[in-house]
Formats: sequence, C-alpha cells, structure tokens
Amino acid sequence: MKFYLVAILSIILDQITKFLILKKFSNLPAGYSEKIGGDFFTLTLVKNKGTAFGLQLITSPWPVLVSTIFVFTLLTYYVIRKYKEPFFMYGLSFILGGAVGNLIDRFRFGYVIDFLNFQIWPVFNIADIVITTGVGMIILNIFFNSNPVVNKNIKTSENKTDIAVSNLE
Repeated sequence: MKFYLVAILSIILDQITKFLILKKFSNLPAGYSEKIGGDFFTLTLVKNKGTAFGLQLITSPWPVLVSTIFVFTLLTYYVIRKYKEPFFMYGLSFILGGAVGNLIDRFRFGYVIDFLNFQIWPVFNIADIVITTGVGMIILNIFFNSNPVVNKNIKTSENKTDIAVSNLE
C-alpha cells in the first residue's frame, strides 16, 4: 500500500503545481516566462504536445497510447510480481505517479503542462522529475543491490537445475 501512496502523492503534487501555474498564467499566452532566479530559472508555460521534457519529437496521439499501455503494464506488474525490493518498488511508484500525472494532462487538455525552465534543459514539470527519479532508483537498484533474487528452479536444456542470479526477479 505504501508504494501506491508514493504514486498518489506524486500525482497530487504534479497536478497541484500545474493548477497553480495555469491559474497564475491564465490570461497569458503559452511560452510566457517569468524570471524567478535571475537568468538561470524561469517559470515558462509550455503546452507540450510532444514527448518528455518539452521535446517536440513526436506530435501525434502515440504518446497517449504508449503512456496508457505503460501505466497499465506497471499496475499489472504491481499486482502479480513477487519481487518486493523496496528501493525498486519506490522507483516504480515514482514512474507510475509521473506517468499518470502527465497522462491526466493529455486526456484533459490534449497536451502536457510544462513550466520549470532552467535555460540549459528543455522545459519540464514535476511529473518529469518523479519519472526521472524513479528510473534512477531502478538503475541504482539493478547495479548496487547487494541482495539479488536467486531462482533455483531454472531448467537447462539438459534438464539440469542451475542457479540463476538476477537483480530483476
């Protein structure tokens, strides 16, 4: 249950920040910027019809379809998977929360609201941050997990039982 809570809190934080940005910039055109940290950081309203981080690489319905499939795949994984390593599961929770947050925008508006602009990277939002955090957590877990799962029941082609060690099971 705690893993779902992380995803839900990520969605709520993402949607609240987007609501506040839309309220603040309600009468202003997309692309409007307001300096917050000098020339380094601005709030910039971007209506992203493309992919992550404001990149306009794909401007078709495919991001919605792929995001929807991805969210349902993650939910299915939560339900049927026996691997419950907390760091890995929290990583999945962040990815799920961010994906759902951006998916809500795509269904509501037909685009994702991006607004964090550090001038050296494409404009992004809280959902992008939690997705990136989740991916980082999963990568760290895969490479540095000192307790890999051991599956002792894998049969080889000669019907011998081998021990397989995997961080992903």
